[in-house]
Amino acid sequence: MFSQFLYSQTTYFQQKYAEFSDGLSSRQITKVIQDKSGIIWIGTKNGLNRFDGDSYEHYFDFENNGLPALSSSTINDIEIDSLGNLWIATDAGLDVLNPFNFKVRRFTTDEIFINNPDIKKVMGIDILKNGRIFIKSYDFACGDYTYSCSEYSDSSFKQLEVFDKEMNTKYNYFVNIFNDKEGKTWVRPTNTLLFYQISESNEISKTIKLPESFKGISLSRFIPEPNSKPNGPLFGCNHLKSQQVTNSYREGHTIVGIALKDTTFYKFLELNLNTQELKERTFEYQGETLEAFNAFSDKSGNYWFQDQQLIYRSDLNSTTRIRVKQLGKQNNMNSFFQSLDNTYWLGCDFGLLSIKETKFPFKAMFFKAPNQNGFGNSTR
Repeated sequence: MFSQFLYSQTTYFQQKYAEFSDGLSSRQITKVIQDKSGIIWIGTKNGLNRFDGDSYEHYFDFENNGLPALSSSTINDIEIDSLGNLWIATDAGLDVLNPFNFKVRRFTTDEIFINNPDIKKVMGIDILKNGRIFIKSYDFACGDYTYSCSEYSDSSFKQLEVFDKEMNTKYNYFVNIFNDKEGKTWVRPTNTLLFYQISESNEISKTIKLPESFKGISLSRFIPEPNSKPNGPLFGCNHLKSQQVTNSYREGHTIVGIALKDTTFYKFLELNLNTQELKERTFEYQGETLEAFNAFSDKSGNYWFQDQQLIYRSDLNSTTRIRVKQLGKQNNMNSFFQSLDNTYWLGCDFGLLSIKETKFPFKAMFFKAPNQNGFGNSTR
């Protein structure tokens, strides 16, 4: 095991690297989330990992050490409902795991996406604070994408549809679904500049449209609502595994963060859902303007983002740099989660990074996975 201390301004960072035999079932982390009992659940491209702080248990598409089999070992997303059940999006359907009795309820894509029989994977799950549950996916065939989004209610699935009367347009796929500070549901249809606030019956009660000047620009990623689901490209139909919009709250308002790519440079915008004001934010470190590539937010509203091989945290007044040797443009942060003890968990293509802040040196643990031959390696 390798450890390293890093110092940035008045903050210490310690990085620890663990071998494959110490824990993770795969290098590629798709989702990190914590249940109410404190267990960390880690979705990967090869299995679901349960981490209790000391050891790991692995769930695959076969029974493993008495643990039930999942529909697939490829985990695309994880959410937890109010009863503590894990909703698991896989390449072969949707699993709902009861972590108390270890029973798994399986739903096929034919049950979920009734109007789209070609869809065979579940790519995204949105469980909102108001209790609504949405399942999303897509199919790519003949050079075109087919999208589908269903809501789970009363033990059945129904395709989500929103009709814009003014535009005389019906939408049935939504890249981003989230709650605002008042618990209202917001959706953004794919490939649009529109945000709709919708009622329980999916009637539009409020509309926000981004300026036409954004057409053709890649709106890359929404920033997560504190302690919710901090994942998801805004545009980019090939990244539906994490299509959750989230937001932070500031002075009683709901703020949505947007990272957009203009030509070759990532900029950062904030959209105030209450005032509909759109404002550009600039992040700087030691006089250099930074790109907000793969950006997330924590419970305090600080932004965490990637720029090349570095991770930064910004409170909009100052920016702290965190260097991670294994991180690069091709090794992206896929998931961000702040746990109950205020540890920051970053799921990346290269593994799992855990960071905890303190006045004294704090830990940044890197849990490393096997190489292509199945053996752990200390560098990449």
